[in-house]
Amino acid sequence: MTGHLLTAVGGGGRTTDVVHTNATVLQAWEKFALIRQGGDGFAIRTVNGRFLTAVGGGGRITDIIHSDATLIQSWEIFRVQCGLTAVPNVQSFDDASARQAIVAAGLTVGAVTFDNTCRDVFGTVLFSTPSAGTTVPLGSAVNLRESSGVDGQGRPCVIP
Repeated sequence: MTGHLLTAVGGGGRTTDVVHTNATVLQAWEKFALIRQGGDGFAIRTVNGRFLTAVGGGGRITDIIHSDATLIQSWEIFRVQCGLTAVPNVQSFDDASARQAIVAAGLTVGAVTFDNTCRDVFGTVLFSTPSAGTTVPLGSAVNLRESSGVDGQGRPCVIP
């Protein structure tokens, strides 16, 4: 809010004096990498490759963060909610299930178009745009390309 940056003291690797919030210029140790762990869960990697840890899984008022983890385990996973979400993988879903997954991710269903290459049965999602795993603002539209169930001449598809 005041323009200060979060700093991993020493670039990470500490269990005391782990973070500061007094930096005003972006340096390497103010840069963190968010490593997606599924859904809105992320590991936070410091510049030296260590991970931030919520000591004891969180719920503390002292000794709250360490930066010495070398592996991502449950206490290194943080939920990051900043108005963004990931497009769910709805490939091979039927239309109704795809719509449900998209809405559950905080997104909307955009245009639905149909493909006549007979790759799957009618209404099966072949792909989405944006593609699965893409980070987008909440409320964004996800367009679906679904099987039409017929070939280019209008004949029903025969799926082996």
